[in-house]
Amino acid sequence: MSPPHVWTRVNEAADVLLIADAYRWAHVPLDDVRLLVKSGFADPQDSWGPEPQRQLDLARGSAALLARRFREAGIGCVIDDAIFPSGPEPGYPAWSEELRGVPHGLVVLLPTLETIIERNHGREGSRRLAPEMLTTIYEMMTPWRDKAVPIIDNSDLSVTQTILAIETALSDCREQEQGAS
Repeated sequence: MSPPHVWTRVNEAADVLLIADAYRWAHVPLDDVRLLVKSGFADPQDSWGPEPQRQLDLARGSAALLARRFREAGIGCVIDDAIFPSGPEPGYPAWSEELRGVPHGLVVLLPTLETIIERNHGREGSRRLAPEMLTTIYEMMTPWRDKAVPIIDNSDLSVTQTILAIETALSDCREQEQGAS
């Protein structure tokens, strides 16, 4: 395992705090940060506009600040967010800007739509999304398959297997970056 760094994860409901006994890790789901707004929460499922965007930007900046602070304390950090490869916000360039100066990598976890719907049944409250919304998000995520980023179908993987796949993908990315320089 590599020393602590920041991972930006995509579309995984599993808690990855079990990552490695050798290092300390924090899990920062962007939705948890967004849900800190209690009065006046602008749910993007209801409609998209300036206020949901403002709250998303604030949550992203806050999550990045948490990741930065954890990293400074020697604690690795997984940021959990659905990041779309194209179209309007949210996107990886916004994360890259917020995480500037913090070593990080992007790994796309893209289970099957059937798996996403099944996992959604275990969610409660505002975390449980309508099947139509899950389908829309899934369709917005599939273009990652045409991008040069690691993609893991974790439909049939345990949390531990997913973690190992993420670590392998990031290790391969670091090796490619070192080989290119």
